[in-house]
Amino acid sequence: MQWSNFSAWAITVELMFGGVALVFALLALLAGFRSLRRRPRLLHAAALAVMCLLGLINAFKHSQDAWSSVEALGLTLSILTAMAALAAGAIAYSGATTVSEWACRGGQAGAVKPTS
Repeated sequence: MQWSNFSAWAITVELMFGGVALVFALLALLAGFRSLRRRPRLLHAAALAVMCLLGLINAFKHSQDAWSSVEALGLTLSILTAMAALAAGAIAYSGATTVSEWACRGGQAGAVKPTS
């Protein structure tokens, strides 16, 4: 039963830090709304919002009793939440100035030098 308590606390910590990251992502989106990085910032904020929403649903699922908290839906929600967090991080640290540039590079990090 201790693993169930640990997972509930881990999800709670994820929601706290994810919420802080979402607030800063929304502030960055609002601060640079007219810049070239508007779309990646929007995708980053959207991925964090999806992560927080899935994490909240996951917290409700893990608050159930014993085995029912970690059956297929609990595990699936945990995996989807982690994938949303990884996607948000990949978008935030890709260094791309546009979404198409990020997609063309396969989501890899590093700045692209403009050609003349």
